[in-house]
Parts: sequence; structure tokens; C-alpha cells
Amino acid sequence: MMNTGNFSDGLAPVQNGCWGFVDRNNKVIIPFQYSDASSFSDDLAKIKYNNKYGYIDQNGNIIISPLYDEAEDFCDGLTLVSIYYYPNNPDKDLVGVPFVKFKYIDVKGISITPYVDNSLYSFHEGVACYADYQNNYLVGYIKPPTNTKIMLNNHELNFDSFYLQSFNGHVIAPYSQLAKQLGFNITPVNDSDHTIVIYSASTRIEMQLNSRKITVNGVEINYDLPVMDTMDNIYIPVEMLTDTMNVDLQWNSDNQILSINSK
Repeated sequence: MMNTGNFSDGLAPVQNGCWGFVDRNNKVIIPFQYSDASSFSDDLAKIKYNNKYGYIDQNGNIIISPLYDEAEDFCDGLTLVSIYYYPNNPDKDLVGVPFVKFKYIDVKGISITPYVDNSLYSFHEGVACYADYQNNYLVGYIKPPTNTKIMLNNHELNFDSFYLQSFNGHVIAPYSQLAKQLGFNITPVNDSDHTIVIYSASTRIEMQLNSRKITVNGVEINYDLPVMDTMDNIYIPVEMLTDTMNVDLQWNSDNQILSINSK
């Protein structure tokens, strides 16, 4: 007996050895060539090819290349994808066990968030949960930052990478680009203890990858969100730097603009 999925957009996934897609007349529209497949959602269907997940359209064209170890169906124009990796020097009980990094992408395959170690969940009606199980801590809810901007004294800051706004009131950004545009200097990540030093003439900020705790001129401060070590960059909550400056922060939720203004 063949396995089948639900019809969507006039097609249904069917397994006949491999998976393909048929129409309501049982005509094969997309050949049986995938090791896994799901129904169409937002005009795209998830498929597994060469042991990786990607997405195709109703004509069988690959729209998002199979690059991911796990993937979800699209909802509200976004989906959650993940990759496996093997960390350096894991606990002895975890040697050889893959860890997972998550991120969101849109229907064009463009990253909406960076890869993070924390658990992310699928979007529904424009929001998604963001959880940190390593510390048994629910961070909150996030939504896609397609128009998010950071303004410094009415001038927009520029970033080469993506950053996101979390529903509990935080904006994260690539640490090196953020620090330099706010007038700080930085040191490279210390490979031995994974620390970063960001400094100015009067301020020295020390932080550690994947930690919520930083020290400012020797004083420890804890934040809701950690320094995020991702596959493509290192991201920090903006307030880790602005709290050391003589500035006001204002968040405009309607326009998705975080304004940093000198006092």
C-alpha cells in the first residue's frame, strides 16, 4: 500500500518507493524521486533529496536548494529549517552526538534570522516561540524583521547581515558592525575562553559566547538574551552596548524602528 499525503494546490505527495506528486486524476505530475515529501503550503512543498531538505514548486522546479537536515512546512510565508553540527570538546556523553542550529527563511530561501542554538518554533499568524532549553528558560516570542531599522541620532545604521526584533522588546545585531558604528573598538574572539572585548576610552565590556552575563568595567550585568554564536555571525542585544552609553532607546513597534538618541 502506497503512502499518501493531503491534496493541496491540486497535488498530493505519494510514495511509490520514492516520493512524487500526483493530481486528482492520479496522473504523475512530479516524478517519484524524493526520499520524503510533504503537501504544498504557500505554493511550495518540502522535499528530501540526497539526505537534505529543500522546497519545490508545483512544476517540480527546485526553489530552495536541499541544504537542510530538518525543515518544516511554510506558514505565513516563513518556515523553520535546521542543520546538524558537532561542537568542539563536547561533554563525554555527547561525543559523536549532533547538535542543532535553527533559523527562519522566507519563500525565496532568504534568511530571516541568523542560525541560533536555541530552540525555535514555526511561525503562525506572524509570531513564533523562541526557547532556550539549555537554561530551562523561555525567552519569548519573535516576529520577522523585514523592515526593522536601528537609528542613531536620526541616521540609519547599516548591517551586512540579518538581525531580528523579539517580541519581548529586544533587537539583536551583528556585534562587530554594531560596536564600530556606536564608536567602540573590538578584539577578536578569544579561542580559549570564547570571550569578546568591546572597548572605548572609558568603557571596557567583556562578554562570552552564548552567555547572558557581561562585565562592564569589572561590574557584572545579566541580560534576558545571550550573546548568540551562530553559523554566520555573532549577535548581541543592542542594549548590551547602549546601556553603557549616555543615550535613550525608543522602540517604535508600528514602524519597526529602534532609535538611539544622545541625551
